[in-house]
Amino acid sequence: MITPDFIQVDENDNIFFAGNSNNIYKSSDNGISWNFLNAFWDIRALSISENNFIFAGVDDYPPIYVVRSSDSGNSWENITGIIHHPVWALESYLNNVYAGAEGRLYHSPDYGISWDTVSTFTSSWISTIFVNDSGYIFAGTWNDGVYISKDSSKSWQKIFNSTDYVATIQENSNGILYLLKGHYSPTGEVVFRSTDGGLNWELIDNGLSDIHSHSLLVSKDNSLYITTYEDGIFRSTNGGDSWFLIDNLTSVGKNEDGVIKEFYLFQNYPNPFNPSTKISWQSPVAGHQTLKVYDVLGNEVANLVNEYKPAGSYEVNFNASSLSSGIYFYRLNAGSFVQTKKMILIK
Repeated sequence: MITPDFIQVDENDNIFFAGNSNNIYKSSDNGISWNFLNAFWDIRALSISENNFIFAGVDDYPPIYVVRSSDSGNSWENITGIIHHPVWALESYLNNVYAGAEGRLYHSPDYGISWDTVSTFTSSWISTIFVNDSGYIFAGTWNDGVYISKDSSKSWQKIFNSTDYVATIQENSNGILYLLKGHYSPTGEVVFRSTDGGLNWELIDNGLSDIHSHSLLVSKDNSLYITTYEDGIFRSTNGGDSWFLIDNLTSVGKNEDGVIKEFYLFQNYPNPFNPSTKISWQSPVAGHQTLKVYDVLGNEVANLVNEYKPAGSYEVNFNASSLSSGIYFYRLNAGSFVQTKKMILIK
């Protein structure tokens, strides 16, 4: 099962997408067919520079945290350098590359050959990086809002306060900023707009409610798109004043009638989380199923499910209030089917 999280397009219109299941795929025919590119890493960020270098942020393959390809993903080189933490955000701007990690933003002036700057303006993980045409750097975090630097990362100013996960920061051709929180909100309070460079933000949620937001894209005609985990794709053609659903995608592993045809363990949501998160899965057949949580040492820390279940879709809530911050794994066993996914607890 392909589980894409990031998508990028190079100057030759090759489409690349990657996910956190050790996969990178490439299409040279507008998505009609896809080729798997050999990858051994848990990909957490993807960026393509103006000269078609592909950069990938890596999570679980120390001491490798940033890799680069100069041949459309056919081969990769380690350019980690001084970086000593998993990289969850990458951005290319001219010959500069910015990498975000836990409490640190790294800068390379030469396409990743060397890294010469470390900014420590926050103690939170950096979740997204955006550089506009003026060279201003915007850094979104997991639980510490959004920061801006107007002097090539020498100094930083907070421009958006939030304890939620910031998924995307984008700017349209008129200089209007858009910010998307990546989390579940019954009121739809996930997308914001600023017309003054980030000094003031307004909520723009007309047409959005009860969504599990994932990412935001600004197209060349300034249309806006919000992708979600299970709620389809939303579009705005008036700068975010209103939104409408354009694609309510068929659920993963189901046919057109909604009948489950394969096992699948979904990514927990929200992720990162504190202290609770939801874990969902589906089973095409009845049988005994177990769902357990483990720490990074392989110790079982929670037994969420251990029983016979009919075919169907299921969801459980995992409360980690008694656990410390860190990386955890949850594993579904159902007959011969086994699948494991990673989640991150931040307190």
